[in-house]
Amino acid sequence: MAGVMMALGDYRFSLDTAAYDKLNRESEYRWPLQDRLTVQPAAQFLGPGAEKISLSGSIFPHFRGGLGQLDRMRAEAEKGESLLLTDGRGRVWGRYAVTKIAETQSVFFDDGTPRRIDFSIDLVRYHEDQGGAASPVKVQPETAAPKVGAKPASKTVPAPAKKPASPGAGLPKPNEVNPSTGTPYTPAQKAAFGPGRSI
Repeated sequence: MAGVMMALGDYRFSLDTAAYDKLNRESEYRWPLQDRLTVQPAAQFLGPGAEKISLSGSIFPHFRGGLGQLDRMRAEAEKGESLLLTDGRGRVWGRYAVTKIAETQSVFFDDGTPRRIDFSIDLVRYHEDQGGAASPVKVQPETAAPKVGAKPASKTVPAPAKKPASPGAGLPKPNEVNPSTGTPYTPAQKAAFGPGRSI
């Protein structure tokens, strides 16, 4: 059995599965430019950027590897998780996410089976401070729509506010007579009813 060249999650790259013949590693460093008046823009270092790895190679299914290698790669990618990448020397490269898998089939048998499959797989570094697998987005439940024909909910109408009693309310009018004596009120009694009232 051939040795393992690289392990990505549960998938193993080797001569018995899919042997890559090119490994391209790209590291970015962020230096954004800031405009300055009358002088050239200033570059400011913000830290490392994205780190990408691309593996490419060829599979000869009837010699080694078989036809299901790309499907196994896609099964790892469809987990939606960051995958641990280690090489055959025991070096741990870190956790990576699969962003793209491409294949090209050529040299076919008469039944359409390819004799050669060229593949490439693109990875991007997933930093440990992001946590494990991506957390699912929580969607707030929407308010249920009212059923067709349902009566709208009745609204409570507040009672009208009572008007404050006017000054002198409840007092007898100046033209009225004293019910206890049957005689008209005196001017002094009328004056006690309040100013501004007509006689």
